[in-house]
Amino acid sequence: MLKCRFISSPDESTMDLLRNRVRTADRKKIEHDIFGAIGLVQANVSSLFVYADIAVKSADVIVLDIVGNCTQTMSTIAFLGTMESVKSALTAIKQERDD
Repeated sequence: MLKCRFISSPDESTMDLLRNRVRTADRKKIEHDIFGAIGLVQANVSSLFVYADIAVKSADVIVLDIVGNCTQTMSTIAFLGTMESVKSALTAIKQERDD
């Protein structure tokens, strides 16, 4: 199962929620930046590795692992960047899934 969500112009409170759910090293990468969009992808862990690779090869996005999920079955990653780059990353992922 693949579930994708898109957030345009994330509010600071939304960014705070995201920062609280990523590892410290990742939090430092994004703590002072403003992003035009967030893409969230939920799938099984092995698929997320593939989707992360597709995303960074297709668009200028930062990939973050969201912690606190049930890693036995499903997990979530986030893509941050401009609205266009996040949309491109999500489109590339959806096309791969459909092939």
